[in-house]
Amino acid sequence: MFIERGDLFLKFFNLGDSLESLAPKYIEALDRIFSETGVSTGGRVLDLCCSSGRYALNLAKKGFNVTGVDISPIAIKQAKKTAEKTNLKNRVEFLVGDARKVSKLLEKKESFDAIINTGTSIGYYDDDTDKSIIRQLNKLASSNGVLVIDVANRDYMIRHYQPVNINKLGDYELHEHRKLDLQESRVENTWEFYQKNEGSLKHLVTVPVCSRAYSLHELVKLFEKTGWKYCNSYGNFELEPLTMDTERIIIVGKKV
Repeated sequence: MFIERGDLFLKFFNLGDSLESLAPKYIEALDRIFSETGVSTGGRVLDLCCSSGRYALNLAKKGFNVTGVDISPIAIKQAKKTAEKTNLKNRVEFLVGDARKVSKLLEKKESFDAIINTGTSIGYYDDDTDKSIIRQLNKLASSNGVLVIDVANRDYMIRHYQPVNINKLGDYELHEHRKLDLQESRVENTWEFYQKNEGSLKHLVTVPVCSRAYSLHELVKLFEKTGWKYCNSYGNFELEPLTMDTERIIIVGKKV
């Protein structure tokens, strides 16, 4: 999906590349979390699975020095283009890379004061892989480094389960078919992409996507097993309390 059909992914999940459309409330929330955990403006930030740089570019605009990593070449190409166009290339760099090998990719870089991973970008493989990734992030963090992970809230998914969802964007449609595997705590999705063509829909591609669904207590244990101390959690980027009726889990930890 992200490598071979990154063009379709970006149409639906990163609408445009102008900084004005990139959800400033998310950046305000991150800035507040950084401030409360001792990460100063000008600090070094790693945005793992950065896509086309929505957060990385805005954090750079606020004065942070940011490295963005994503597995999608087309997303990184778009991010670099936006950095050039907005005169941010001196504060942000973008690299194509696999999250499973992030410590190798960045082993010669300075340590990071903050690391973010947003948009439910973990859980595509298995629990051991997630542990490995988060343990690698611990090695890349500075002595008081902060980790912020944003994922879909498993408890919300169960409470508000929707087996089918249709997203429309101009001449394109994304049909999502979902199945919850409660035993393995995984979401089995089928993404069907269509394009309008003379009054009908032309099928473009079908992509199966399976990902781990986490509850807060599981993420806390994951942090504890990988060198992070749990600090706080929120239910959205307004930083409201986490409940079964908030769609996200934003979990914050500090390096032990």
